[in-house]
Amino acid sequence: MVAEAMENKEVILEILPAGSSNGLAVDLGLMKTLDENVAIAFQGNYIKRDTIEIINKKCYHLSDLGLNAKLDKNYENSDLHSKWGYLLQALKTLIDLGDSFVATITVNNGTIKSEAIMIVIANSKKYGTGVTINPNGIMNDGRFELVIIKNLDLIILGKIISGYIPVSFRLMGNIMVL
Repeated sequence: MVAEAMENKEVILEILPAGSSNGLAVDLGLMKTLDENVAIAFQGNYIKRDTIEIINKKCYHLSDLGLNAKLDKNYENSDLHSKWGYLLQALKTLIDLGDSFVATITVNNGTIKSEAIMIVIANSKKYGTGVTINPNGIMNDGRFELVIIKNLDLIILGKIISGYIPVSFRLMGNIMVL
């Protein structure tokens, strides 16, 4: 909300991370103590980063549909808010995977239709848990990548968690389909 209000202003916005997992702060290297983050704010360390608007909301890091969105909702509705709570909800979400959905994506003057269990609109590499979802993510390269995960088995899940994203092919530039 603050970032949206400052969008067309010549100001530097400092992020002071809070919560159990803050992916933007992880990618910026800000998962330190409050004192260290305040010191960083006054040392002239800053980057310009890209912004995309999704249904009238600004996105600076990662936005997703499907599996991870379901995991986030399960976590928010749970009583245990910690890394253990997140792990518990991840297991619950994976066990209760559910059906895939069909998405029609129009980008770069082309359209693809794909079945998916998760789609990530990514301006960065990692989730706050440290899991790499977009190895090509750079926050200020003028691009957002689109990661489409069509199915998820233990091998693909293991590769994602270990940081070895199995990109099988690319369509229309920055679309990765797993």
